[in-house]
Amino acid sequence: MSTKDIGKFAILFIGAIVIAFGLLPAGSSAQELTLQAGTTTTVNSSQASCLQEVLPTTQPGSIMRTGCSGDQLTMVLDGALGFTTSPHRVDVSAFSRLVLQFHVDTQPGAPDVSVLPIVITVPVSWKGILADSDIVPLPGPLASLSSFADANGQLYLATGQAGIPQFVGPTIATNNFMGATHAGVVGCLSVPKTAVQGALMIAKCAADGIKKEQGNGTIYLSGMIQTGQTYDIVLELSGHVFSFSAGGPFPFGDPPTGIGIVDFNQTLFGKIDPSAGLFWSGPMTITIGTDFQSRIQGLQDEITQLRADLNKLRQQFRTHTHVYLTGKGVGQNNTRVNTGPPNF
Repeated sequence: MSTKDIGKFAILFIGAIVIAFGLLPAGSSAQELTLQAGTTTTVNSSQASCLQEVLPTTQPGSIMRTGCSGDQLTMVLDGALGFTTSPHRVDVSAFSRLVLQFHVDTQPGAPDVSVLPIVITVPVSWKGILADSDIVPLPGPLASLSSFADANGQLYLATGQAGIPQFVGPTIATNNFMGATHAGVVGCLSVPKTAVQGALMIAKCAADGIKKEQGNGTIYLSGMIQTGQTYDIVLELSGHVFSFSAGGPFPFGDPPTGIGIVDFNQTLFGKIDPSAGLFWSGPMTITIGTDFQSRIQGLQDEITQLRADLNKLRQQFRTHTHVYLTGKGVGQNNTRVNTGPPNF
């Protein structure tokens, strides 16, 4: 088996059992949360909307699938081209998202718009595979013909439109917690001095054609938001694959073909792996800072009321009198008179 055949076998074996096709954009809706300043709210993935898309939606000879179910985001991007008599390429980007919409109510007595700090935390875990068939670099003008794959996990806060989570607006804050890129193993080759060294080198390069990506952690995000504005908290798994075929016939055998794969859904043997994907693995907390503008306005209102009450008491004191008897209450001593205003 040639070196190139080893590379093809290692990559194609991953997706050999997969029978799938590209999915159109999909999504589900969830109710927008109403939060209050100065509070911490706990939410879970069931309160988020599920969105997914592959761009472009059609790529001949390739397998493109995204998914989101409950707390799990999945993705399979397989740029296998098969035999083609003319140069052809696959260049696809995809995402799978969980989107949580919320807004913060304006507090009584506060201005119409207040600016508040926000802190978001969410525990996540992820598991997937990236693969690339560029086991042997091509000589001469074909050296630039290659394939690559990359995947990213991201938590970000963006402005949104109420009730329309698929239209995520400008990003306010972001945390890229997982980034994996695989662009072949061109740099792994050297000139072997013996047959044993050559065999070991080929085995190492074939193994390097597959890269496992796995991890977990609690992701933090902070920023500034305005009351009354709808915002989107987005947990996203994104991927990109590029595959190129030079077309045939080729004088040295099969035409050079690159195969890029992003797989966050299956095992190396093509079986569905329930532990693969990007997971929202525990409750998310959203902490909204105190609306100090509301507090200041409230204190100003209290001061105004206290001043009014004090002025009222002063006026009552200035005009205060009471009735008293000038004697013992018998005959001419039974006269009732009022005291004069207080002297101060």
